[in-house]
Amino acid sequence: MLLDTTVELLETVHMDELSLAMVLERCGVSHGSLYHHFDDLSDLVEQAVVQRFEVGLQQSLEGVRSMLDCTDTDDFRRRAEQLLTMLMAPERRRYRLSRIEVFSAALTRPRLAEQIARSQQRVIDEQGDLFAEFQRRGWLRADLDPMVMSAVLVSMFLGRAVDDLSERPVSAEDWNQVSMVAFRALLFPT
Repeated sequence: MLLDTTVELLETVHMDELSLAMVLERCGVSHGSLYHHFDDLSDLVEQAVVQRFEVGLQQSLEGVRSMLDCTDTDDFRRRAEQLLTMLMAPERRRYRLSRIEVFSAALTRPRLAEQIARSQQRVIDEQGDLFAEFQRRGWLRADLDPMVMSAVLVSMFLGRAVDDLSERPVSAEDWNQVSMVAFRALLFPT
């Protein structure tokens, strides 16, 4: 209950502004309950941040996983391009910026950095394994390491956050046009 409540609160309250009183009041549990399940408020908040972080990663990964049922190269390319467009959409701005915020917080929170590193690595590894399968099927370039391709794509999605915070962000159409060229060059055999 403490963790779920903290995850909910993080939707509207920055992790550094979250107080124990806010959490306890919202979920109606005693002060002692926190210390029974967590080291301290910081531990609770970090675990909630990691949980939110992992949900977003798993949603993105589910899109890649769903491509296992593609019927051929054309179907795979079409669905991969649709996934890229969805992940780069302006509506995902909050998610991208939230991930950047978590990475920033990890600079001064070693325990959070360790947990985020594990989560991120699991996703890169699983996506890399999927990429290896797509290579085996002839749908992805075979001359590049699938784990490196996975890591580069994750960073490409996060790179959209740079433009999200620009004074004059480029249009979604222009962003998609250029990123699609890079995406195709990175992934698809010529």
